[in-house]
Amino acid sequence: MKKIALLLIMTTIGLNYCFSQEVLLTIDDKSITRDEFERIYLKNKPDVTSTAQEIDENLEFFINFKLKVFEAERLGYDTTASFISEYNKYLFQLAEPYLVDKEYEEFLIKQAYERSLKEVRVSYILVRANLPDTTKGYEKANEAYEKIKKGANFEDVVVEYSEARTAKTDLGDAWFTTLYSMPPELENFTFENKIGDFSKPIWANGAYFILKITDVRPAVGKVQASHIYIRLPQNSPEADSLKAVELCNNISKELETGTAFEELAKKYSDDKFSAEKGGDLGWFSSGKMLREFEEAAYAIKNIGDFVGPIRTPVGFHFIKLTGRESIGSFDKEYQRIKDEIQKKPIYETVKTRTLENIKKEYNFKIVGNIEEFYTKVDTSVFKEKWSADIFKNDNKLIATYADQKITNYDFALYIESTQKIAKARKMNEYIDEKFNSFIEITLKNYEIKRLPEKNEAFKYLIQEYHDGLL
Repeated sequence: MKKIALLLIMTTIGLNYCFSQEVLLTIDDKSITRDEFERIYLKNKPDVTSTAQEIDENLEFFINFKLKVFEAERLGYDTTASFISEYNKYLFQLAEPYLVDKEYEEFLIKQAYERSLKEVRVSYILVRANLPDTTKGYEKANEAYEKIKKGANFEDVVVEYSEARTAKTDLGDAWFTTLYSMPPELENFTFENKIGDFSKPIWANGAYFILKITDVRPAVGKVQASHIYIRLPQNSPEADSLKAVELCNNISKELETGTAFEELAKKYSDDKFSAEKGGDLGWFSSGKMLREFEEAAYAIKNIGDFVGPIRTPVGFHFIKLTGRESIGSFDKEYQRIKDEIQKKPIYETVKTRTLENIKKEYNFKIVGNIEEFYTKVDTSVFKEKWSADIFKNDNKLIATYADQKITNYDFALYIESTQKIAKARKMNEYIDEKFNSFIEITLKNYEIKRLPEKNEAFKYLIQEYHDGLL
């Protein structure tokens, strides 16, 4: 390959042009390897059919660049406060993807894809439970669960126990749901069980839920639609109903005579947000719209066709189909799912597992306690005025990891440096939260400092940023 030509280029600054040796360049007592140049060159220009002249020019640029880096280091630029601050900022940002438990992340991506291939219809019972004491709520939910367990009709139990606003009208039927349409605690049951299964009380979003799976169907993908919305809530006065019906008739006539759907949306729709865009609602999947609206939208066969008026609990809709998209292959959907997972609450489990892995690797142990902080940290911390001096020279151990020790004073300094003006709260809760974040940051920082030794790709990446900053 033409890249071999890089070994034949001669310079006057110690270039090693012997093919068999790894060292390409020496400046003072520091060496630059052939691999480093090849890696950077091929990263920026992966076409190995490059001409010898192109390689020559890139090698000259690389050498000059390295000379500047060495000179900057000789002058101590890499020891200045501004450089260290900027470098550390990049260091921690770039390290984040390398700290992830990749195996578990891949499991979640695959799980998400498999769940995205189906839609599940669920019914539910909701029992609210006020914090901090959720006992009464749990007891009521568990009583409902026991009745279902003994054979009671689920819908009857919904009417008797559920505190959902629509329980007596929809009998708990939540229609079909898709991936990420509910809290993770409820989603796990919904997508991992079969028709007829019902759950024990599940705590989520300040309430207990009992779920029952009533149907499963293949995912129908996403559609894009526009609508013209005529507002008419249920139980509206007759005069309002007549007026709405008359307006719908006029819209139907204008559509039949060829008036553009988008123009009519701007003129008549009560959904002013979408009306400005010609009625465009964007893309949506099952479970995102009112049931009647959703069924009508998905039933439209051809893009560009429209139906209406469709009655929903909030009024009438004329609906135009503007796009349809089915679920792609795993490879096609991979990056989209990965990006989406990283924004969802479930990704916190990845971070938790990553931290647990670090704790295990470095034999992290709690060897003391933080109860002393409950009384020695006062409410001045919520005014950003608390000082760690009260713990100065306090070297009692709180925790250990690897060959490192964490003392009371270390933790006190963290509290002082991260305090913010805020509403006062229970001190034990505040200290516990601070301690957890302190341990997480301390261990991650330690791992990041060792990453260049453990991961060659990260080593080269951070070296590039280091040299570029200089």
